[in-house]
Amino acid sequence: MITIRRLLLFSCLALLGGCATPCSGPGEGHGTGQFCHYTFQIKNIDVDNWLVQGIVPDQVFKDSETPIPETKKTFYFRVRDLDKLQKKDQIQNNGIYNFSGQEDSPYVELLPSEIK
Repeated sequence: MITIRRLLLFSCLALLGGCATPCSGPGEGHGTGQFCHYTFQIKNIDVDNWLVQGIVPDQVFKDSETPIPETKKTFYFRVRDLDKLQKKDQIQNNGIYNFSGQEDSPYVELLPSEIK
């Protein structure tokens, strides 16, 4: 019985400790289907191809106490209802936005808190 209690305690501590696999960029997953949240600074919006280009903003690195890289990786992803969001000025170049989606998919959604 003690072994089961220790196992349960260890499981709870592991979950609280954040042992989950960190997310890859949109569309860069490894088949896990993990649901992820992303923060990107938008660098380019191509409505004709529903393609958005973004980078991780400096504030994310500062918040996580991670050194800001000299060269930032560019992510390419597709945003649900991009044309509608841009027409209503709800997504713009150089803006910083929060998205969610499965890491296996290049498609993400703007979080509802971002939509005004």
